[in-house]
This record gives sequence, structure tokens and C-alpha cells, in this order.
Amino acid sequence: MYNYFLLPFIKIFNFKGRSNLKEFWYFILINFVISMFLVFTKKIHGIDKIATYYRYLYIIPLISLGFRRIQDTGKNGFLFLIPFVNFILSAFPSEESKNKYGEPIKE
Repeated sequence: MYNYFLLPFIKIFNFKGRSNLKEFWYFILINFVISMFLVFTKKIHGIDKIATYYRYLYIIPLISLGFRRIQDTGKNGFLFLIPFVNFILSAFPSEESKNKYGEPIKE
């Protein structure tokens, strides 16, 4: 599971290729848990900036991962930048065969 969290940071500027459902949703889940922890830490200890800095830290890996996830469904990655459409398309299953964005990811 940690691999799914670290992989988007390793591929931070890679907007080409494909990412599977597991990689995308584990990254979202782990970032949600970390963000909630930071919000509670902010409320308890009064540390204001740490949650904001964390959001800035993970926004680019999230966007690049989102591009690769949408491309895995066979659609244009720029659709990830449209609110609500991005999460709907991110839930679509992967194309089983090779598409114009590359080979399917082996799990």
C-alpha cells in the first residue's frame, strides 16, 4: 500500500502512460487520512500552516496521477482538470488492451 502512495511522488512529472484503479484510489485514500490527521493536529495544537503546505506538496503528484488514470480508461488526460468529471472518469474500469497511451498495467 505504501508503494501506491510513493509511486506518484516518484513519477511526479510523468503525465504520459497509464495508472490503474488501485494506484489512484489508494493515493486518494492515504492523502485523505493524512489530511484529516493534519486538520485535527491543527485544531488541537494550533499549527496552522502544515496542512496547507501538505496540500501544496501533493497537488502535482495528484494531477499527474489523475492524467495517467484517465488515460488508462482511453480518454484524454486533460479531462482530469474538469471538476466532478475527473472522479467519475477515474472510477471507470481500465481498458484491458493496449490503447494509445500504452500497455495495460499489470497488478
